[in-house]
Amino acid sequence: QQQEAIAATAIPSYERAVARTENYLSILLGQHPRKLERGALEEMQSPPAIPVGMPSELLERRPDLLQAEQQFYAETARIGMTQAMRFPSFSITGALGVASSDLSTLLSSEALMYSVGGSILGPIFNWGKNKRRVEIQQETARQALLRYEQAVLNAFREVDDALIDVDTYVREVSSRERQEKAAINAAKLSRARYDGGQTAYLEVLDTERSMFTAELESSAAKGALLSSYLYLYKALGGGWITAEEQSASEEQEVSD
Repeated sequence: QQQEAIAATAIPSYERAVARTENYLSILLGQHPRKLERGALEEMQSPPAIPVGMPSELLERRPDLLQAEQQFYAETARIGMTQAMRFPSFSITGALGVASSDLSTLLSSEALMYSVGGSILGPIFNWGKNKRRVEIQQETARQALLRYEQAVLNAFREVDDALIDVDTYVREVSSRERQEKAAINAAKLSRARYDGGQTAYLEVLDTERSMFTAELESSAAKGALLSSYLYLYKALGGGWITAEEQSASEEQEVSD
């Protein structure tokens, strides 16, 4: 009765997890929370094989890399804006091609005495301040570049982690399946021995408990393997093109 209660306790827990996952997926699809059509884990189609020689350019599709790249471009463009603030803005020549009055006023001693706060001489007398603005913006752009480089390194780390997860979970699933098969056979043999009067029922309970644990661990490993493929798909910014998709695309181009 105790072992049966332990097994029965796991059912509501998994039902709760399934319901929450279905509701989350429904909202993600823009729909009301509802039950989703699903089958057994063993019936799911195996993920496609990871192709050899995937180009690193696939990562250029990642939104975080695109954002970091554009932020760097924006901060670099602002350097030119702050640089332009260091120079006065006025007309050098007049309507007839001779020196304009703005330039004459700028070079006169009277202008230097009475036009210190004017819009023309403002950038000149704030030369040091505007120079510091340029230097600050240059440093800001350098920080944006470092953030972009960090985002690239993080992207490669995530891809490497995902590839390692896929490889290790494939081997773990294989081991878990062998363990599950052995536990099922042991439970059948134990039941046969009990039916033949060769052993006590305690042995049957023990082998069935081991079988139940092996089945749960095997399912968890299979779920983790599928999740690792999703993580790799996300890390690559949208997955990869399979050989079948490549062939279909080439046939479509020929027919067009």
